[in-house]
Amino acid sequence: MKNFNFANLISKLCSSVHSIFNTTNVEFFPLAIFKSSTFSKKIHLQKVDCQLKQVASRSFILTAMLVLISNVSWGQSAGFNNTFIVLSLNGGANTFYDLNAVTANTDFNTANLGTFPAGSSNLILKGAEHNVFKCGGADLTSTRLNYRIYPTASPSGSYTSQNIVFTSSFGNGCGGQDQLWSNTGLTTNLLTGLGTGSYTIEVYSDATITCCGGTAFASNAGNNYKATFTVSSIVWTNGATATAWYTNTNWTPNTTSAQWLTGSVAEFQNSGTATTAGINMTTASLSIGQIDVTAVRTRTLTIGNSVTTIGSLTLNGATAGSNANVILRNSSGSLFTLQNNETGTGKTMNIALGNATTNTIDAAGIGGITISSAISGVSRSITKIGSGTLTLSGTNTYSGGTIISGGTVSAGAAANLGDAAGAITLGSGATSATLAANVTFTRNALNVTTSSTAGVIDVASSQTLTLAAL
Repeated sequence: MKNFNFANLISKLCSSVHSIFNTTNVEFFPLAIFKSSTFSKKIHLQKVDCQLKQVASRSFILTAMLVLISNVSWGQSAGFNNTFIVLSLNGGANTFYDLNAVTANTDFNTANLGTFPAGSSNLILKGAEHNVFKCGGADLTSTRLNYRIYPTASPSGSYTSQNIVFTSSFGNGCGGQDQLWSNTGLTTNLLTGLGTGSYTIEVYSDATITCCGGTAFASNAGNNYKATFTVSSIVWTNGATATAWYTNTNWTPNTTSAQWLTGSVAEFQNSGTATTAGINMTTASLSIGQIDVTAVRTRTLTIGNSVTTIGSLTLNGATAGSNANVILRNSSGSLFTLQNNETGTGKTMNIALGNATTNTIDAAGIGGITISSAISGVSRSITKIGSGTLTLSGTNTYSGGTIISGGTVSAGAAANLGDAAGAITLGSGATSATLAANVTFTRNALNVTTSSTAGVIDVASSQTLTLAAL
């Protein structure tokens, strides 16, 4: 099959024009347009010195072009006309964003998608739409949307590939078809596993074709298409003496008892003057991702049940900095305590470990963390990180063991370290780890890593730690 050569076509056209009108002092910018029922594909040709000023001459040139085009064959080619990504924000309808396209839609590239609460499902990938072409007998057999998400300041990570499937086709003017490939029914939560911070989502499309190297790309000339968004915690911002957790106006954004999610991060900075926060267990038990006390806090924080109704605080874990599965973090110089009673006596707030991988407690600051409430969780473990001290004083039944990767875990009884079947592992991190035993008790299993920063067993004076097995 003879390949279609626009340069030869224009050369022939101009020769005819010169011959008929006896002039060469003109310019011509030809444009061929091929339309289907859905798509319009425009092919701009190179500038040539063959444009007549007279309307009649232009009519002649257009007629000549159409005659010449009808007598040539198309070479094989295939690729993308337009590409779109489809998202749902904050539970809304599908929204199309332009990638390789110029429409009335919002451009995805450089867009700020907004701010979303950690642990929410407020940023959903619904899919993509690819409008493609294939010419001269070439075929296009599959298309994909490829994406990755990373902290905005640190581009990294592999791409996730999502197949976008064939939907329909239409004849075109190049010996082939225009086609629609579409998938807009996905439910992929793009916020899963993300801690608080600023992120970039980077995307491009590719297609498998039977010519031209085997792959076609829509990738913004290799730069890909990038939009940004922010994942936020729910921040305690009451500036007075308020202590009620379930008062929605104490938080930014305002958060009612029903709006707390299993991945939500509750953040305490230094607003107000209160030193306690009470969870009304009559209203509801609470299941969230993480409680984070930031470095700016200058006074203690105690969280407990504010009523006599027995309830539980379930901590499921969320990313904090570079650490995953963090349930508690205190970066301040003041003590952070979880206990049964917000104030007074006669109340119970149990702690349930919700993360099946591990439940990380980060005593990052010198203030430390104390938990006197009972901690439960079948096959759930606690991993202690950070240089500060974690003090456990409740009758705890979690059975996955205690891993001390940094700082000190202080226990005053065997039951403080969970079920006796759970091993105690020391020194598994990059910093020294200490088990401080403040009372006589027996433990069934103790593991000390062989790293250069091996753990330390610190037994209080006049007390005994008996190990049934090593």
